[in-house]
Amino acid sequence: MRNRAVLVGLLSVGLSLVASGSVARADFQTDPNDPLYKISAIPLTPTNWSPTTETLKGLNPFQVQQFDHTKYDTPTQKAVMTGVSLILGYRFENTITVQFATMSTISVNASGIMHLYNTDGKTDLVGTPTFSNTGTLTSMPSDLGKTITFPTKNVPGPNTALGTSAMGYTDSAHLTEFAGTGKVSLPVYATAVSGFTSTSGNGFGGSNTKAMATLQVVYFYRLVPEPSSMVLTGLGLTGLLVGCRGRFRRKDWLAA
Repeated sequence: MRNRAVLVGLLSVGLSLVASGSVARADFQTDPNDPLYKISAIPLTPTNWSPTTETLKGLNPFQVQQFDHTKYDTPTQKAVMTGVSLILGYRFENTITVQFATMSTISVNASGIMHLYNTDGKTDLVGTPTFSNTGTLTSMPSDLGKTITFPTKNVPGPNTALGTSAMGYTDSAHLTEFAGTGKVSLPVYATAVSGFTSTSGNGFGGSNTKAMATLQVVYFYRLVPEPSSMVLTGLGLTGLLVGCRGRFRRKDWLAA
């Protein structure tokens, strides 16, 4: 009977560890391809644009699905969120144009910035993407009456500034905000400004800027044992200890 108690104890501990032991120490992440967390997108739209821009109604602010632990719980484990990662993809397209009516030197500069704000509409969640572009030209007689364009400089592609800006959070305030069964509204703003100067003469300059944004959210979580699983572990250890104690007493009796 005591040997049986030892065997039952070992089996109980083993089953409990299989169900919740080593797995509970590993971190998992939500699948970026999961339609639940699919990438949201704001198409190329002339700046300035914001959540109040009529053409972006329903697209801005981003509606981010919260992390619902019940979708990842197991019969013996609970999914506890440990972090959230936000990846903002951005793209600016800017074109500077100048046109000369008479001989002169014209300079046009343009710059822009994008914000992904928290639900308060004031706090940046990721770094703020920016772009800048300048164009300066002194006319030649052959330039008169022509429109001359300048693409955005020092960027990977012609007349574009693009990339990603990401940030991860593990603090309780952000985890609480992103946990639940609903959605979180994150507003996005894209603005651009330009300036024009000219020497004596006649001409004009202009700047046209468009911007787009995408957002991808990845949640990180850990599987921890449910209380019932912990009880199973306790019972298994208790059985193991009782069995071992009985065996030690039997050895003492035989030695006597």
